Amino acid sequence: MRLDGDTTEDRKNQIRSLLHAGGMAISLLAIGYVAWRASAAALEREFLTPSLVGIIVATGCAYAGLGLLIGLAWYFLLASTRTAQLPWHQALLIFGRSQLLKYLPSNLLH
Repeated sequence: MRLDGDTTEDRKNQIRSLLHAGGMAISLLAIGYVAWRASAAALEREFLTPSLVGIIVATGCAYAGLGLLIGLAWYFLLASTRTAQLPWHQALLIFGRSQLLKYLPSNLLH
């Protein structure tokens, strides 16, 4: 379906958005499946206790917070060189993506 106002660039952006949404959906489904299987296995062995769930959530939040601090340090390093004028939230997004994309290819090949 093409409208008169659509350009090639608009079409590319629409395709990018659809691919991004599809990739996010697949990622969320994969994470949900792994969490479901892990929790089912833990419940069978009576391994998953409320205190363990609390510890897992707390360490996950601490890990995310430390990643945020590292990203902010990267932003301040960029800002000190004055070569790139990025808002802090854009710098954190770039840093987060670079961290994911740094390890993702090698983890897929295992």
